[in-house]
Amino acid sequence: MSIDELNRLLTASKWTLGVLAVLTALAGIFNQWVSDRIGVLQTEQKVESQRKLEASESELRQTKARTEQLEARLAPRSLSPAQIQSIRDHLTPYAGTKFQFVSYQDDAEVHGLVLQLIPMLQQAGWKGLPAQEFLMASLVVGVTIEYAPASKRALERPAIAFADALTKNGIVATTVANPELAERADRIRVKVGKKPE
Repeated sequence: MSIDELNRLLTASKWTLGVLAVLTALAGIFNQWVSDRIGVLQTEQKVESQRKLEASESELRQTKARTEQLEARLAPRSLSPAQIQSIRDHLTPYAGTKFQFVSYQDDAEVHGLVLQLIPMLQQAGWKGLPAQEFLMASLVVGVTIEYAPASKRALERPAIAFADALTKNGIVATTVANPELAERADRIRVKVGKKPE
């Protein structure tokens, strides 16, 4: 081989090496770009996954809250032993107050509440009278504590105390001066109707 041929071969080799160096640099730049792009996509994917997780958790909390509300609406009204003690203590100053219950006899939820309230009142010193009537045709909702208007001075305070104590313990109750009780002015009448929705 001649010197010219070797120079051409050397030049070709240098050009090949230069092209390869440029291609290697381009491959490195491309690899870095792909790596950066993968990192960006992974970050976006993590952010999206976190957003979906938070949305799912929020939906779960809302569903749980709705479920608890439904369960509370469907659960029977009742009082815990501590609530019964608290109400009984609140009503003891009115010992001797006569009471009579009027309720739906065919409603297990109403009946269960009445069975809690009667002994509680008796333990507070109140005097229970036998039921003379029942709720049947009319729709009564909630607990209403009634007294005759003529007995306002004697029975209004115990009636209000009873209603307030029940309400403070989660069973909404109201008081009413009822003229229908004129012939039974010696007692409080406790109407226990259907559970309010």
